[in-house]
Amino acid sequence: MIVPVRFSSPTAAVTVVPLFSVTPFSVESVLSVAVPILPLPPSVPPLRQGGDFQGQASVTINEVIQARITNTGVIDVQGGTLNILVGVANTDGETSGKIIVDIGSTMTLGTDSLTGASGSISGGTVTINGTLDLHGNNFLNNGTLTNNGTFTVSSSNALHHETVTANNMSEVIAGGVLAIDQASTVTNGTTQASSGGTLMLNAATFTGGTVTSQSGGEIDLTGNAVLQSGSLGNAGTIVVTSTGNALDGETVTANNMLEVMAGGALTIDPSTVANGTTQVDSGGTLTLNATTMTGGTVDDEGTLQLTGSGIIQSGMLTNNGTFTVSSSGNALDNEQVANNTTLEVIGTLTRSIRPASSLTACTAVRGRRSIKLSAKQP
Repeated sequence: MIVPVRFSSPTAAVTVVPLFSVTPFSVESVLSVAVPILPLPPSVPPLRQGGDFQGQASVTINEVIQARITNTGVIDVQGGTLNILVGVANTDGETSGKIIVDIGSTMTLGTDSLTGASGSISGGTVTINGTLDLHGNNFLNNGTLTNNGTFTVSSSNALHHETVTANNMSEVIAGGVLAIDQASTVTNGTTQASSGGTLMLNAATFTGGTVTSQSGGEIDLTGNAVLQSGSLGNAGTIVVTSTGNALDGETVTANNMLEVMAGGALTIDPSTVANGTTQVDSGGTLTLNATTMTGGTVDDEGTLQLTGSGIIQSGMLTNNGTFTVSSSGNALDNEQVANNTTLEVIGTLTRSIRPASSLTACTAVRGRRSIKLSAKQP
């Protein structure tokens, strides 16, 4: 009979390399034993030549994942590649397991071509000093991930309610999608959406480090997604949907294309943006607070709000929607403003005009406090 694999000893690790001359080995074939089932030794050497966890697909009961492989000890991959093609519970609900991938080793989560089951890890801690690959329909959830190595994503994968305590390098490659959601947090080093790759954040917070969307790459902020205290370089596209999204204390070194779609809202506070193209669609809202956006074009078809020390400078602003100013310290500095449908000032807006600047086709300007125009020499 094929038996489920259970690691229950706090000091146990998983291996068959010294006991069976199979390289790479398969847990399914090694543990295809007849009753009575012999227990695993209380302490066995680590995985030195990789292997496969497969054929024991996870099942779902009452919408709860019930994994057939449970680890409450230590799985240490010291060499080769460990392929996980099955659900792994890295905890039994009381004792957390540990999975360690050493330098020069790889752990791959993929899909079993025979059963269609997908690899996943739930709970416990996963420490990557080598390489973690997610190949499609895979996820880590309700655990702690420490990535001191490299984390590569292809096809569609997710981190659900995962705490990432360190992230040396994560890359979503062409055709890959990584959804980070369900109140996940990431202490970031370097995260990259390569051309054709998509990083999707929903109810997730990235702190520090560098996030990059390469040309042809995409970052989606789909609700309560926060990038804070780091650097954002966007040579691709950032798409904002739903509300609660924010760039907080972020330095945007380049912005090829940022689009706030209908129903979407993005607050940038306090940050700096080296702008290329920023577009606010009808029904979308962009709020700048203590933020300076420099250069490029801003196209407002929805709602643009400056809520205090919000500055747009040295570029082109086209307002076909609503432009609202509140609090003080807001400014348009050396900005070309065209097709201004409605500008409402309920705070203070200072417009610094150079000879080449202009305010054209203004339909309505409503001021409850003050609009200050000041000339600057070229």
